[in-house]
Amino acid sequence: GLSDIVKMVGFVSDMAPVYRLLRIHVNCSCGTETSCLAISEGMSAGLPTVASDYGGNPAMIGNSEAGMIIPVGDAEALADAICRIASDQVVENRMSDAALERYWGHFTAKRMAEQTEDVYRLVLMKREI
Repeated sequence: GLSDIVKMVGFVSDMAPVYRLLRIHVNCSCGTETSCLAISEGMSAGLPTVASDYGGNPAMIGNSEAGMIIPVGDAEALADAICRIASDQVVENRMSDAALERYWGHFTAKRMAEQTEDVYRLVLMKREI
């Protein structure tokens, strides 16, 4: 009974136009990745995220209000989180702003390159000791 509002589009090489159509990004990873590029892509579009607590998803959301973390496989928690965001424009707007802030602070290519360089510097400093 969802075919009029849910579309399964298969592989899409450029998600930016799709993200602009959405209000909420949902990621229900359950065992295939440590962190999901799609979460940061959704954040870059200002989408609040509902994500499973699998792998690095909780770390991607962090302590921000950019999203809600739900237990893997908990369909009721998933539905509740989606409905909470979709039914409260104030919550949705606050999460959208937090998603953009989280993206710009942590997940741009420049920021991720800086963080990688920081790790390399730490490793090299330990080798010199």
